[in-house]
Amino acid sequence: MGPKRRSLALVVVAGGILTFFVPLVSTYPPVLQITDWSPFNIVRQMYLGHLPQPICERCGEPVIRSLLALPFDITVVYALC
Repeated sequence: MGPKRRSLALVVVAGGILTFFVPLVSTYPPVLQITDWSPFNIVRQMYLGHLPQPICERCGEPVIRSLLALPFDITVVYALC
């Protein structure tokens, strides 16, 4: 890969990573007085305990799902796009 292609690839990857911090989800009515949510803000608010924890049907431990499943789901979405 030449330097031009490498630079272009780096710009595309950096732009994709930055979308993690851009509000992509809108809610109505507002949740926690926020209508536009970024994936980073959703994950942060879940870990702070301001949003309900997802419940694991198999294990009954909401912490396990929030620590493993949520970051994995977001990683898969970004990897597929």
